[in-house]
Amino acid sequence: AGIIKNGVPCVVGKQAAEALVEIQRVAKEKNAPLFVYGKDWHIGEIQPALMGEHQKHNAAMAIACIKQLPQLNITDAQIAEGLQKTVWPARLQKITEGKLCDLLPQDAELWLDGGHNADAGKVLAEWSATGKKLHVICGMMHTKDIAGFLKPLAPHIAQLYAVNIENEKNAAPASAVFNAAKELNIEAVDASDFKTALKQMPAGARILICGSLYLAGKILSEN
Repeated sequence: AGIIKNGVPCVVGKQAAEALVEIQRVAKEKNAPLFVYGKDWHIGEIQPALMGEHQKHNAAMAIACIKQLPQLNITDAQIAEGLQKTVWPARLQKITEGKLCDLLPQDAELWLDGGHNADAGKVLAEWSATGKKLHVICGMMHTKDIAGFLKPLAPHIAQLYAVNIENEKNAAPASAVFNAAKELNIEAVDASDFKTALKQMPAGARILICGSLYLAGKILSEN
């Protein structure tokens, strides 16, 4: 609600009921028209290139914003093209080539996501429910709620490989990730580093590297 400006239209995404009440109150005070998800705009039949149901919501919200800016003169064809060509590294990014892929066993698939909080864990759980169980390589910062991130994912994990994020002073040790996983009854291994973990993957594994954007950056750089 703090970003609502006097008289400026505001597109509102999916909100908890109490949050929406506060947004509506502030908007009324500032005479700012609201365009609210579920009332004034909907997701519709869109298929963005980015993976995950949450990305459909994000894309629909971006379209709703565009519709409030007719002066930009953006066509539906341009919107459709943009949705198909959008690339967002480390957001459910499928890695299909590079040095790290050379470490993988036959028929394995490798995914990378920088998610590191409970909401990200929920999003990844929703995505993972669409396929076979995951072999997760996870490294996190000590400032994050490791258990909170892993809890939604727990039912979808075949095995977790806890790793260190090298040369990051605020990184949690692999042992902290390992212990949090064990507390959630996740089958876990203290693998030290991500290359060691990748070499331990079984054939056909669906692999997800996650837990930190710092880790994701190192993965992309190494690959």
